[in-house]
Amino acid sequence: MREFSYALLKKLIRFGFSCYYQEVGMHGLKELPTDKPMLILPNHQNALLDPLLIAAFAYESPFFLTRADVFTGGLLESFFRFLHMIPIYRLRDGRDTLGRNEAVFSQCTRLLANDKSIVMFPEANHNLQRRVRPLSKGFTRILFGALEAIPGKEIYVVPVGINFVRGEGFPDRVAFYFDQPIPTRSFYKPDDERSSVFAVRDKVSSRLRELTTHIPEQFYSEVSSVLDSMPVDYTDPVATNRMVREIMWGKITEQNVGITKKITGRLWDGIFILLNLPVVLLWKFVVKPRVSEPEFLSTTRFLFALLIYPLIYILLLIFLPRGPFPGFIPGALLLHFLFNQLYVKFR
Repeated sequence: MREFSYALLKKLIRFGFSCYYQEVGMHGLKELPTDKPMLILPNHQNALLDPLLIAAFAYESPFFLTRADVFTGGLLESFFRFLHMIPIYRLRDGRDTLGRNEAVFSQCTRLLANDKSIVMFPEANHNLQRRVRPLSKGFTRILFGALEAIPGKEIYVVPVGINFVRGEGFPDRVAFYFDQPIPTRSFYKPDDERSSVFAVRDKVSSRLRELTTHIPEQFYSEVSSVLDSMPVDYTDPVATNRMVREIMWGKITEQNVGITKKITGRLWDGIFILLNLPVVLLWKFVVKPRVSEPEFLSTTRFLFALLIYPLIYILLLIFLPRGPFPGFIPGALLLHFLFNQLYVKFR
């Protein structure tokens, strides 16, 4: 029953993402083996959307190491555990909680021994900036602990580049790039763990900088300003990183976005707001002000839309009078849904 419920929830969330995003690209996901132990290592930008997107589109059911402070008890914690999320404790959660990570590391070793996949965000924090931040050594501790505990078994790491077009904005597009699995036993030297950590961390960091847009921190403001003034496809990290280098070399300067495109976009926005006014007002004045971190804005908006629109449509179908044309209300709601989809896909 649990597996059936999990599969059903995955389909629901995947359908929600197909309605919420203009496009979701999962490049290289089909090529990942399902019979090898893998530590999947994405960069981390958009809070809970990052793991939810992987969970929704993955063919297997990976486990996720998730910051412990989102496990607040009650229904939300039950929901996270149902999605195979495992709390990982950090110093900011209290020094006394760090001891609980030993049980977490042991659980990870058992999962890898059974050829399961674990998703862990090696930056150990999230940020909407388009750059790969320094990687924590936490994932290497799990990796090397498993290699030590399971002699003779190869364990793989899979860097994953996550690329949002607008990040906290809506509508949006996103592309995930899954790297080829990298065997790690050759990196592990039990008598020189420090160099082992640097070697595998540098390898993963280098691959992430190719799989997602990476703007060096010292050039970030200048380069991102120029990129945002251009028709850049942020779902193509190879082309975007080439443009980043050309901007740093002074070959590309800031450009003006066409006025026609701005006017057309605002017209679309106006019609969408008019046709969704109650939902827009509820979001703007009730839900959005409660979001304390910009990285959680898109996560909250997605979950809000996933819950509110089915509820509104069901209530309208039940309580609105049918009148002389029984099919009018269902037809009007279908047209409303189709317009919203046109807005999402073509805005």
